[in-house]
Amino acid sequence: MRPKRAYPLATMRTVLLCLLFLHGCSVPRGRPTETAAGQGGDDGDMRVAVVDVGRVIQETPQGQEVGEQLEAAQREAENRMRDLEADMQVIADEIEQARQAGDPEEGIVQREGELVELRQQGAETGRALQGQLEQARAQLTQPLLAQLSRVAGRIAEAGRYDLVLDSTRLQYADDGVDITDDVVRAMVQGADVLGSEDDASD
Repeated sequence: MRPKRAYPLATMRTVLLCLLFLHGCSVPRGRPTETAAGQGGDDGDMRVAVVDVGRVIQETPQGQEVGEQLEAAQREAENRMRDLEADMQVIADEIEQARQAGDPEEGIVQREGELVELRQQGAETGRALQGQLEQARAQLTQPLLAQLSRVAGRIAEAGRYDLVLDSTRLQYADDGVDITDDVVRAMVQGADVLGSEDDASD
């Protein structure tokens, strides 16, 4: 997924933010450090910066809030599945007790049918909950990553970088081209909370 509104190309040097959660993009091993090592700009070399997306999510209020919401949704789904498993265990125990007591087979077969239905319901519920979690993850992270993209784009523009990559996708990146601290600082200070107003006026 890409942010709904790209940063205006007219005001920046074709800055591209490759985010772990958005693009899963990769670059050939060795190329990022070679490119970043070039002193860039005037001699035509591409200037590359990197952002640790994981750090941004962990160290900003926006990212922490998203993480808490996702954890709450995960816990709720797990609780629902545990309740279903507990119900299935109750029926399974009752079937075992009925067999040991020599109860009529007809009643046992009926309970076994109920257990099969409950297991099918559990499987269907599990799939539905997984889909809901994926949807919630996309809905919650999209605004955060869109804001991250805009903030990183503006920082990269100010630093005259041509390309911004997610450092978690790279084998090595020089600390000298890491703009994560700047991105975290800007987002903690509330930079580009709305974002769309500036974009709309450009």
